[in-house]
Amino acid sequence: MLRNALQASIAQRGAWFDADRDQFSGTGGRETVVCYGDLPPLYGVPSLGTYYAPFMDQRCAGPGPFPFIPSIEFEDRVFMDEDGRRCIRVNADNCEECFQLRGEECQPPLPGTIPFGSPYGSGFGGREYRAAWLLAGSLPPLPPVMRVAPGDGAVEIYWDDRSQYDVDPTARIIDFESYRVWRVSNWTRPAGVDERQIPPADMWNMIAERDIVNTVPAGAGPNDQDVSLGRNTGLADIRYTPACLVDPAFTGVEEVMQEIVDADPQGRLVRLPPLRRNDGSPRPGYEALLPWEDHAAVLDTFFHVTSRAADPAAGVVAKRGTRYFRYVDPDVHNNFTTYYAVTARDHALTWFANRWATVGYGVEAAPCMNFVVTRPRQAAQTASARASMGTNIFVYPNPVTREALAEFDMQETTWENPTGAQVVWANLPAAHNTIRIYTASGDLIETLRHDGTGGDGSASWNLVSRNNQEIVSGIYLYVVQSDDNRFEDFVGRFVVVW
Repeated sequence: MLRNALQASIAQRGAWFDADRDQFSGTGGRETVVCYGDLPPLYGVPSLGTYYAPFMDQRCAGPGPFPFIPSIEFEDRVFMDEDGRRCIRVNADNCEECFQLRGEECQPPLPGTIPFGSPYGSGFGGREYRAAWLLAGSLPPLPPVMRVAPGDGAVEIYWDDRSQYDVDPTARIIDFESYRVWRVSNWTRPAGVDERQIPPADMWNMIAERDIVNTVPAGAGPNDQDVSLGRNTGLADIRYTPACLVDPAFTGVEEVMQEIVDADPQGRLVRLPPLRRNDGSPRPGYEALLPWEDHAAVLDTFFHVTSRAADPAAGVVAKRGTRYFRYVDPDVHNNFTTYYAVTARDHALTWFANRWATVGYGVEAAPCMNFVVTRPRQAAQTASARASMGTNIFVYPNPVTREALAEFDMQETTWENPTGAQVVWANLPAAHNTIRIYTASGDLIETLRHDGTGGDGSASWNLVSRNNQEIVSGIYLYVVQSDDNRFEDFVGRFVVVW
């Protein structure tokens, strides 16, 4: 408990960052810029020259090797900032310096001073901004928002570009370097857990990386000449344009969405609101989108990709249009549980030639922090394919044996799957299907429902009957019936040998 309390105390103090990108700000302990009008008048006098620095902790004040005297900046030290305001630099971190020196919390500050926890922070090594509840050290970019689309022997991985615009908390600049795609397959989960169990770190294999084009400048890194950082592949070959954006069925949505975004200059909308009120009436300002109201996901996509330029003079804040990426994993075994992750990596930075420069690879989050699980499936059989090629529904493995099941994504038992096994029906029709399983004597064992309208042509069964019993050895019949009369009923069989 004491150890955890200490960690919590350290985390609450947070970390200090260089907010003004000036490694040398904080000279003489005066690291905080205070401008006329920022602070209330002291003792009724609205003058910078009479405003004392905050945190007047007298235990750490005084001359000597630790000159943490909370001195004032007089009018002859006043300078003009980029907005034309009169400003001074003050010592705003006396409490933090005292804690660093003595390991004791600050005494209550004098009345009228800035309370601890304000945006004004420390000046150690130019780090003048405090972020509470954040441990010091390098932090990777935010992982992208991702999803997967399983196909027939392949998986498509999609993600957004938010990682490229995540500001490094230490350098206060964007330092994105690359996206990495990871995969885990043929993993047996521990007993008693479901698919939410995270694969261990040593199971993740990187299958792709795409990085931006950049170099380590001469003198900043270990060499005396520019050196390419990474493979410099660029991101062009993984960029993806959602199909709905170019679909003629949605012609006109782009223009209407731009008007809606431009009508929100303060950026209050983080997502597209419902087009109708609770009483069913159209929401004012959104009537032009009603022809497409049955396509909520499409409208949401148009909203997120729409940009708005900033106009500070008019009080308009910018809205960055989201962009997307896609990577196709082309060689995946159907109906095997497969895990995917996309992470973002940054590059290491150093202060070089009066600016931040890249010096090498940085850090990234663990793949297990941003993953999804899926199963690629055989494609559903269309009516035209059925007419030209005939019925091709089959079950595998067949015959069903312990040895065959062990090679086919066999897992430890769970509450959801008490056998840990599965058999799969393939090439099911592109329709709503019902699969009924019978014994050779005609007793109904189980009924499965399958929706193939979205292109999924596979259905799995864990060999547990409707009476919650594992089936025994024997010959089993199955009937596949579809709600589309273009697909005739199909009868097949499989054998179980235990």
